[in-house]
Amino acid sequence: MKSTLLALSMMASFAAFAGQPSTVKVADGTSAYCTTKKDTESRANAKGFYRIKAKKAKMVGNDVVEVKVDISFLKCTKRSKQFTFREVGPLAPKSYFKTSNDLIIGVQAERIEVNAYKDGVYRIIDLAKHTIKENRGRQQITLAFPVETIINDGSQNRPNYDASVDVYITKTLRYTSPDGAINFLEDIAYGSYRIHMDLDLEKGTVKLK
Repeated sequence: MKSTLLALSMMASFAAFAGQPSTVKVADGTSAYCTTKKDTESRANAKGFYRIKAKKAKMVGNDVVEVKVDISFLKCTKRSKQFTFREVGPLAPKSYFKTSNDLIIGVQAERIEVNAYKDGVYRIIDLAKHTIKENRGRQQITLAFPVETIINDGSQNRPNYDASVDVYITKTLRYTSPDGAINFLEDIAYGSYRIHMDLDLEKGTVKLK
């Protein structure tokens, strides 16, 4: 069975994926495939893939929106003679990939953080920062956004507002080789998911779109 993960870099256009929160993202902005043994041994697979799906949202007071999201961490694997992406714990165990000269390199995530920004602003929303601490392939987390950081320009039709926010993950990865000659850290940012919302500030309600 052929499994394909379509990815976008952080600064790319996300309009084509509005309303498709199950799209899977990778770190380098290319399309990833899970069709052969080579895909299971790739550097991209060692780094891992992820997807986010917004589940529900609510207003907290008059100025904060909370959104519960499911986040899944995935890797390409072979199971029952089929290559497919499956959920795996993001923090352990160590993953491996093979270089062009057949050197085996280990990759371990030392830190994973969920972040968010407003399209066109690209400033991190501090309130939404969330560090992944559990080693589960699927997790539900709650992200908080100040209302003024997610309202779209020109959308005001009081008391209703159109709002959106882009959510993505970053990883700090450690690379090592069996002989100890390679040992270094890399910080990477993955492609982001856009969450669309309708806000009714008069009623204090939020609707995911």
